[in-house]
Amino acid sequence: MQINRILRDKKMYLYSDYNLIGKTYHGGLIYIEYSQYAKNCHINIKKIISNLKIDFKTNITDIGISQLIAEKESLIWANNYDGVIAELNKLHKESWIDIDNFGIINAKEIRRKSYPLFLAEDKVPKIQKLSISMLLNEELAKDQQILIPLFRQVGYLILTNLEYSICDTYGGFGIDIIFKEEKSVKLTDNIRLVSKDLSIDDSLITLTEDLVSSLVNDGAAKRLINNLSSMLYKNGPDNTVNFEHNYEDTLFFIGSKGWKSIANQNNINLLLDNSSIELKLGNKTKDISLLPIIK
Repeated sequence: MQINRILRDKKMYLYSDYNLIGKTYHGGLIYIEYSQYAKNCHINIKKIISNLKIDFKTNITDIGISQLIAEKESLIWANNYDGVIAELNKLHKESWIDIDNFGIINAKEIRRKSYPLFLAEDKVPKIQKLSISMLLNEELAKDQQILIPLFRQVGYLILTNLEYSICDTYGGFGIDIIFKEEKSVKLTDNIRLVSKDLSIDDSLITLTEDLVSSLVNDGAAKRLINNLSSMLYKNGPDNTVNFEHNYEDTLFFIGSKGWKSIANQNNINLLLDNSSIELKLGNKTKDISLLPIIK
C-alpha cells in the first residue's frame, strides 16, 4: 500500500510502469518482488523499501485488517489492539534481505507463536462485492474489431490501478479480472469489500474519475503504448503480453509486429473516447463516460 502510494506520487502506475508482488509464507517470511517496465526512470526500489516510514497508529492498520478479512472471508480477532500495533512496529524494524544474499531457513523448524491477531474461521463477516467494468462502445467494437486486444490492455491498466486505489481506501481484496465479449466488450474487476455501509456515492465516483484522469495526464497510457509497440517476445515473457491469455479472451493471435501496428496514440485516444466505466454494487449501478474525464 505504501510503496504503491510512493510510486504514484512519482507518477508511476501499475501495469504501464511496474509490477509489485507481495507474499507471505509459513514461518513469517515476507517476500516482495518488483519489476520495472518504465524506461529512463531511475527508481531505487531497495532504498524505498528500506526507508519506508509507516505510522501504524493511523487508520492504515484498520484498512489492512479489512483487506485481510475480505481476502480470507473470515473475521479477525485481536486480543489486544495495542499489541497488534506493537508487533507491527517490531516487524517493521527488521531489515530486508536481498534474496541473492539470503541463506537457508527450514520453515519446518519454526514454531508457531501466539500473536495478538488471528482468524476467527467460524465467524463469517458481511462482505459486499463491487464490480468495476470498462466497456467499449458497441459500434466501435463491431467496426474496429482489430482494436479489441488493445482495449483489453488499456482496460487492465485502468482497472488494476483503480482496484488498488479502492482497496487501499476502503479495505478490500481483488478477486479476479474477467474479459467478456458478448453483447458488449467489457473487462470486469470484482472486488470483495467488508461492509461498512459502502455505497456508490460521490467519494467513490470522484476517486474513479481522479484516477483515470491522473493515468492519462501523467502519461501512463502513452507509456503503455511504448511498451506494447517496442516489446519483443524473444527477450522473455516478463515484459510482454501473454499471447495465450490474449487469444483465450479475444481470439486474436498477436505477435510483436502486430502490437506495433495497433499500439499508437490515435488508437488509444479512439478507445478512451468510446469507453466508459461501470460501477456496480448490489442493485445499484453507475455509468461514467471517460470522454469528459480525459479532455
